[in-house]
Parts: sequence; C-alpha cells; structure tokens
Amino acid sequence: MLKYAPDEARKLMSEAGFSKSQPLKTKFVVASGGTGQMLSLPMNEAIQEMFKDIYIDLEFKVVELEALYTAWRAGAKADMNKDVTANNIAYVTSDPVYAITRFFASNQAAPVGVNWSYYSNPAIDALINEVLTTFDAAKQDALLAKVHEKVVDDAVLIWVVHDTNPHALSPKIKSYVQAQHWFQDLTTIGV
Repeated sequence: MLKYAPDEARKLMSEAGFSKSQPLKTKFVVASGGTGQMLSLPMNEAIQEMFKDIYIDLEFKVVELEALYTAWRAGAKADMNKDVTANNIAYVTSDPVYAITRFFASNQAAPVGVNWSYYSNPAIDALINEVLTTFDAAKQDALLAKVHEKVVDDAVLIWVVHDTNPHALSPKIKSYVQAQHWFQDLTTIGV
C-alpha cells in the first residue's frame, strides 16, 4: 500500500547509506510541456522537492514532448537514455487492456511496447495473458485490478496524478454529456 511517510523513507535511505549531505543522485527525462502533460514542470519540481526531503537529488533532462516520447519508446537500455534513471510521462489511453498490457507485460519492452524499465514479473504476465483471452468485461476488469494492485506494490511507476478528463462546472450549463476521455465535443453544451 502506498502512503506518504517521509520519516520512514528517510530511515530507509539512511539504512542504504544516503543522507542529506550524501544523497542518491538520479536523473529523469521530463517534458517542458505539451498535450497531456498538464503542468509538467511544476509537477516535476514538486516531486524534486519531495525527493530532496528524503535524500534523493533529482536532476531533470528537460526535452520537448516528442523527444520525451522518443526516449520513452526507446526504453531504459537505449543509448539515448544512458544518463537517465527514469521518465515522467503523461500518456492518454482510452482502453485499460491496452494501457496495462503495453506498460507492464514483459513482452512489451522496447522496441515492441512501452514497458520502459523492462519490468518482468511472471505473475503479472500470467494475469495479462488471462485478460487477453477473457472476453467477459467484468472478469477483465477484475483481472486488471489485480494487475494494477501488483504493479503498485512492486513500485514499477511512481503514480503522480491521474486526471481522466478536463472538468468545468457552471450552473448555466443545462445539458452536456462528458466523454470519458480527453477529447471533448464542446459543441454539445446547452446553456
């Protein structure tokens, strides 16, 4: 289970030999901005400050969004990423099966998919294979929930934010059906 526990994090980092004066050094490739990146640099700077508090010195390699996508698709072992520890990327996907499969199946490492870190867990692969051969939507959802739980426990990614849709509220809006993805048809708003 994920929780905010900076005292525990500092204790673990100290046990690993790191301190405020000798932090763990890491570098993330991040986008300067772009579609789906919301407030990319301010979010990354907030992460940087939180990491500093737990003895992690986070440096950024700031690139344009398309350059970030290229680095992400190339995978952690690519020459272009040799000085990078991780990436911070926002990615729009409308299908949970696609998202989970491409990020966490061991056969989806570069150049096939976007399993950037070459994460490999036989239990996850087995669950994903079951998802791909199951056509009952409720069973797929239950299996995907298990995959999600396991990858969170394995800390494959640092989950920063999940913003499924843009939101706006006003009492003047009389009719509008919000699509369940980023692409909204605002011509249907009734005032």
